[in-house]
Amino acid sequence: VDLSAVASLQAATVPVTFAIDFTGNPTGQSSYEIGALRLTGDQCTPAITGVTPGSLPQLTDDCFVVDGECLDHLVGVTWDGQTIPGGPGPFPGHYGEAFYTPVGANQIRVCPPFCEPIGDHEIRLFFANDSLATIVAITTPAAPTLLCEHAPKIDFEQCVYISSGPLPGPNALFVGLSLSNSPTVVPGILNFDIGAQFSSLVCLNAPPGECTKVRIGMIPPAFLGLTQFFQGIVWNFGSTVLPLPTTNVCASTYVN
Repeated sequence: VDLSAVASLQAATVPVTFAIDFTGNPTGQSSYEIGALRLTGDQCTPAITGVTPGSLPQLTDDCFVVDGECLDHLVGVTWDGQTIPGGPGPFPGHYGEAFYTPVGANQIRVCPPFCEPIGDHEIRLFFANDSLATIVAITTPAAPTLLCEHAPKIDFEQCVYISSGPLPGPNALFVGLSLSNSPTVVPGILNFDIGAQFSSLVCLNAPPGECTKVRIGMIPPAFLGLTQFFQGIVWNFGSTVLPLPTTNVCASTYVN
């Protein structure tokens, strides 16, 4: 097929979609003999037509959905100038890090990193000869929040993330972990949805910060099939609020 016959494509450097129409020849030797062949070519011009939602909290498993044109021609994506991987993340050992997932020719999902600074951030899409950018916002979680990977893999490091949410700080953050989800209650002081009266509860100090990453450690093979529960405590030593504010409960079931 002589593509020079399609004059509008000469010297074009943008992606092109070709459509071939096949018509069988009823008077030929068989129905599979070509009777007519028509080739058309249209230039595909990348564009961003919208992003939903316009903002996400610092800690969320939700992602930004970017709609546009020719997004199946992407060659890369950056978050605030940093290249992020593509695929069905989150990737083992990299929970909480940014990634993007192609959905089709007209949509991708961009999942931001956890505990990003509050404010505006840039998503930039790269194509062979062009790039497009859109601005999204990261906001304070509406409540104290803890996130963990729901199906972490053994032989990888597990990390959980905790945010004090809108509570005034500075706050000290703690993460409780237990193989039991039986509630622990210290009347008037603490209502924990895990811990079995502290008999199986371990409490870890989180690194400083109102939104931070807590390293649990490498997952040993002996954890395969087990479920572990996590919950956070937010404690302002200068202005203690009782009972101590706690986060949601997050469960991890370990897989191979």
